[in-house]
Amino acid sequence: IFKLQDKWIGYYSNSVFRSDDDGITWLEILHPTNDNFLISAKVIDDKIYALASDTLFYSEDFGETWKVNEVSMNIVAGSDSGIFYAISSFYVKDNVMIAGGFTTLQSHFSALAYSTNLGQNWQVTNFPAGVSTDFVHELTGDENFYYASSSLGFLKSSNGLDWVEMDWVEGEAIAA
Repeated sequence: IFKLQDKWIGYYSNSVFRSDDDGITWLEILHPTNDNFLISAKVIDDKIYALASDTLFYSEDFGETWKVNEVSMNIVAGSDSGIFYAISSFYVKDNVMIAGGFTTLQSHFSALAYSTNLGQNWQVTNFPAGVSTDFVHELTGDENFYYASSSLGFLKSSNGLDWVEMDWVEGEAIAA
């Protein structure tokens, strides 16, 4: 659930909802088709983003209208090409999108993918050794880095493509 100015935005059961009265009532504002199952929704920079299996929906007016970017999931890693399925998490800022999911690549099963045009074209990320088969739970970023959490720990990247593991030393995270 996310706060967007004076409204609440949440997603549940393949739909995105908005509450204009502090959660007393909820209005369904997006319901992708059954073939396009909703994966996640987020509020970033006063916009609502919803990622479905092959489409990125985003709204700049509290969900009154939605813009749609069909997500081309074709990816290339060296000489290997395949399909990326964004099924676990995503992060969006400006035109950059990073998504966690799975691929049909021989060299990667689980992966992060990076796009500079809201998911129209993707590049597979370069994982540290031993991390490429891990499931990514959450993605976020700030003005300097992108961050990912996984069942094996935490990763960070300055460019969205090359990731390093973060180690913990006495309660503080440091780049490995």
